[in-house]
Amino acid sequence: MEKAGIPFGFTTADAKAEDAMKAIRTLIENGLSEKAAMAALTTNPASILGISRMAGTIEKGKMANFVISSDSLFKEDAQIKHVVADGYIFDYEVKKKSTNGNGKTEGETPTITGVWEYTSETPAGSSGENWSFPKMDRAMLVPSPMMILQVEEK
Repeated sequence: MEKAGIPFGFTTADAKAEDAMKAIRTLIENGLSEKAAMAALTTNPASILGISRMAGTIEKGKMANFVISSDSLFKEDAQIKHVVADGYIFDYEVKKKSTNGNGKTEGETPTITGVWEYTSETPAGSSGENWSFPKMDRAMLVPSPMMILQVEEK
């Protein structure tokens, strides 16, 4: 469908999160691009459902539910670090991988640089605040149902 240019979406309804991600990883291993996989989770469903004006991308005036992970969400060892949903920030502990014998710890937690200001508009009202993140090595923003933004510092 990707090669034919046909928009399609994935759903996680009635699926365990780990099973859904395993299925998507299998699709990627068999030729689906990560970009198409992310669109199938975010922008395509918003378009198919006719809600692109309020969801599907991160833009002023749109819903902004998203996750921040330690690497591409489709990598097996990626870990969720933060979830923003309905204007609330949920932090998760990112577990460091064991030392690999050379004294270095693999999979060190990435961080995000700067101060981020957000405002959430929901039927229950408005909320907002500033986030402050330390220096960023690498992170993946995955809005739901929004567009993905990957940022890497060189």
